[in-house]
Amino acid sequence: MNRLNNTSPFNLLKSTLIGFRKNKRPYQKLSKLSNVSIRNKIISIVIIAVLIPMGMSTYISGKTVADKIENEAKARLFDTLDSSIFYIEDYQKRAKDNASILSNAAELRQYCTDGDNLKASQFLVQLSSEIELDFAMVADKDKKLLSRTDQPMRSGDDLSNDYMIKSGFAGFRNTIIYPTANGMTIQSVSPIKSSTAATGVQTIGAIIIQYNIDRHFVESIKEMNGMETALYVGDSIISTLVDEKDPNLSEIKSELRISSDMQDRLAKSKEQQIETKKIEGKLYSVAYKPICNNKSEIVGILSIAMPQDEIVTAKKNVQIYIFMIGLAGILFAILFTALTSKSIVNPIRKLVSDTKVIAEGNLIYKSDINGKDEVGRLASEFNAMADSLRNLILQVRHTVDTSTSSSKTLTLYIKDVREISHKVEAISESIKQGSQEQFEYLNQTKSEITNVSISATEISSQTEEIVRHTNTAKQVVEKEANSLKELANSMYFTRDTIMNMTNKIADFKLNLQQVRKAVGIITAIAAQTKLLALNAAIEAARAGDAGKGFGVVAEEVRKLSDESNNSIAIINGIIKALFTEMEATINVVKESASNFERCSTIANSTEKSFGDIVHTINEVNSMISDISGKAGMQAANTDKISNIIRDASIISQDSFSQSELMHEGALKQSRQLVKLIEELDMLTGDIGKTHSVMEKFNV
Repeated sequence: MNRLNNTSPFNLLKSTLIGFRKNKRPYQKLSKLSNVSIRNKIISIVIIAVLIPMGMSTYISGKTVADKIENEAKARLFDTLDSSIFYIEDYQKRAKDNASILSNAAELRQYCTDGDNLKASQFLVQLSSEIELDFAMVADKDKKLLSRTDQPMRSGDDLSNDYMIKSGFAGFRNTIIYPTANGMTIQSVSPIKSSTAATGVQTIGAIIIQYNIDRHFVESIKEMNGMETALYVGDSIISTLVDEKDPNLSEIKSELRISSDMQDRLAKSKEQQIETKKIEGKLYSVAYKPICNNKSEIVGILSIAMPQDEIVTAKKNVQIYIFMIGLAGILFAILFTALTSKSIVNPIRKLVSDTKVIAEGNLIYKSDINGKDEVGRLASEFNAMADSLRNLILQVRHTVDTSTSSSKTLTLYIKDVREISHKVEAISESIKQGSQEQFEYLNQTKSEITNVSISATEISSQTEEIVRHTNTAKQVVEKEANSLKELANSMYFTRDTIMNMTNKIADFKLNLQQVRKAVGIITAIAAQTKLLALNAAIEAARAGDAGKGFGVVAEEVRKLSDESNNSIAIINGIIKALFTEMEATINVVKESASNFERCSTIANSTEKSFGDIVHTINEVNSMISDISGKAGMQAANTDKISNIIRDASIISQDSFSQSELMHEGALKQSRQLVKLIEELDMLTGDIGKTHSVMEKFNV
């Protein structure tokens, strides 16, 4: 018991895991669980099923929350960077809109026309202050400088080679962004058009406005978002982390410089990128995004940096909170397991001691453990088992007493059975001889019956052969009768078709008569037409030269009438020939219909004769079938008689075998009865010993 308690659940779990890790057979380690106490098993199960998953879930939860904090920080960093880029894009839009608005100002248009430097400068300076322009410049119609806000009194400079001035005078509203020594500059140009409609709209000047992206812009981004901001333009770095008066300025700029790998990533993707960088001993998460011009060329890079101190602190705090919650859960689970295992193990230990009392023979002992849980039910079943065992011992004791008296009575019965067995031996010998004689007689009878059955079977086979041949002849006659019937039907159908053809020819003849009437009418019309043409020719001749054209037409009509008469004569010949051919065809068709009628009558008569033949064959088949059936019945009856004789022979043989077995069994029974008497004597001695053992139990 002490050895079991010294096997702690932690050592048990450790040994099992080591067995798995060293590629040993794990069941050899797990088989040792039978030597471990129940309490330690419960604690081991809790460790495996509760504490380990709880620890893993605590770790995973902490990592998940930490990753979420980091992702939220990254998202905040990207949002800040996007909003900063939005300000630059807003500057570009404002530059374009303001240039367009100022180019349409009537005052500026007038100053360009008059070349008035003073008023133009006053106008530009006032508007630049109102709409927060960093710079504005106006060129007149000769592409000369009219005014600029940084030097109001300056004018007359040649601006014909300036790219933006060229764009303005070309009629384009263009906006560009380009790098400068102090950062980047956004410029927008818009042409100034004349308003004189009489002479046409002309370009009389151009205005350029400008916004600067410099340190002031970077610092304003930091004030709005609270994050360190930097602008990279070429080799220049403008950052809120850089103090131009700092003695370590070069070292800080070296730490801020973008790595070549990050520059390649930005150049390829032209999208946001992020990295972790150490600046002045502190870790920062730095997000970059390139600034591109209208040609998608990178002119600068804007970055936002967030210190990782807050992120690291938040992650550590979350991990500590989750760890504390998990640790509290684990301690509670261990405490609850210890209390629960104690409440389970103590009653089981009490049942073990109660079992020892029962094992010593005290069957009237009762366990005093009460409860409605599994251990309480186990104690109840234990007490029921003790009662059952006590009743069993009482029954065994009673059985032993009964067996002692029964064994003596059984010995007397066995002696009587032995005498009866000797008589059975003599009777079985007589039955054996009679069965042998009966078997020989039945074999002779079976041979004669078999010969009769063979003859009946041959007769049945021959009649079946005759029936098969007559059936074949019947099928041939029926097939020919069907063919004749089909031929008669075909002839009737052909006769009907010929009669229909006669009707069609008659209809065609009527149609030809109608055509002949129509041809007669056409002949009369042609004769009348010819007469009219002749009269027309006569009238044309009387008219002289005025009637020559009409005379030609009359001649053509007469010729057409002659051609119609010729065609009608040909048609009449054809119709006449058709009438002759149709008469001949009608005679042939009528003769064919008569022939088909005679053939149909002959086919029907032949079909009837074939039917009589089939009827006669059926009667012959019926008589032959009766003969075959009777022969089959005779064969079946002889087979039944043969089977009965065979069964009787088998029964006779079985009787012989059984009588022989009975004789041998009687002999064996006599020998077994002698042995049984000896075994009963030994049983009586064992019953006496059992009775003495039962006396030791306290029931």
